Amino acid sequence: MANFFEEGKKSFAYNHHVGGQHHFKDPRTLIPYVLHEMPKFFVAALLAMNGTGTMLIAEWSNRVVLGNTHYDTPVLRFGKSFATLGVALGIAATFQLFILRNPARRTLRKKLGALLFAQLSYMTLLQAYARAAMPSDPSRRAPDAALKRVDEEMRHRELKLQAELIGLRPLVQFASAEPQFSRVFRADIINRVLRTSQIILDRMRECRTAIASQPLPDTVLENFVQVLSPYRRRNSQVLQLEFYLIASSVSGKSPLLREAPVELEGAAQVVNFMHDVLVLAARHARTEAGAKTIRSGAFTRYFHYIVGITSLGGYLLSIEEACKDLFGELEDHLA
Repeated sequence: MANFFEEGKKSFAYNHHVGGQHHFKDPRTLIPYVLHEMPKFFVAALLAMNGTGTMLIAEWSNRVVLGNTHYDTPVLRFGKSFATLGVALGIAATFQLFILRNPARRTLRKKLGALLFAQLSYMTLLQAYARAAMPSDPSRRAPDAALKRVDEEMRHRELKLQAELIGLRPLVQFASAEPQFSRVFRADIINRVLRTSQIILDRMRECRTAIASQPLPDTVLENFVQVLSPYRRRNSQVLQLEFYLIASSVSGKSPLLREAPVELEGAAQVVNFMHDVLVLAARHARTEAGAKTIRSGAFTRYFHYIVGITSLGGYLLSIEEACKDLFGELEDHLA
């Protein structure tokens, strides 16, 4: 096959520039030239050749071999083509209007719901990983081999989530191009959800990177992690509940409550959380050992994890508002 392409290319170069004229002496070079220089037309050319060959073989077999001169006359051929086109359009219209309406939008919604549930699973794994890597009791820290194995699994999930996010972009374009019979497709809201999901994935990746490089010293675990563990536990519960609600709303097209968990206590909890972190850091920095700990990279990594994980509530609130724009609020559907 390689020699076939090379010979065709050489023959084209010889035939294409004879006397400055653009013509072929050997028509056999047409196929290798097209395949070599314009591979994007290969599929269309292959389908055209297959269809033409099928028609010619049927014509030749019936007219020449069987002697049926009245086989497939132009009028009959036009009638069959017209009938085939009508049947195809009828089947497509039936599926589009009655059986499977808006297949691209339905597929997009299901895949988006699956993506949100996958991000919820990743966040749950990240929080468990943080509890194992930064326990309240330094003696209960998980083995390095187990932490490394979980870190590899999280990296694999990050790549998978990123691929799913990229794959949803063209599906939005297909959904926008579908006929709109009743409700207008809000591509702007879907794109906003995808952008926010990308930011959430980036923040969780940063949190995983902050605590995965090396173990935190015991001073950080005893003076910060142990004292602030109630805040972290409550924040994890609120984030998981909020993530589950919006993922369920997208998957089932169900309305959400007017007041979400993040709105009820998320903002105040984050403010108190960050206030206590800064107060503890200021008190700890009064001693020489404490000041050295604050200036170290270990405390910076812990603080970066806290900032990243607490910021997820605001992004989840943005997705919740998008779900309310799409599916409404529960109080509006009670009647």
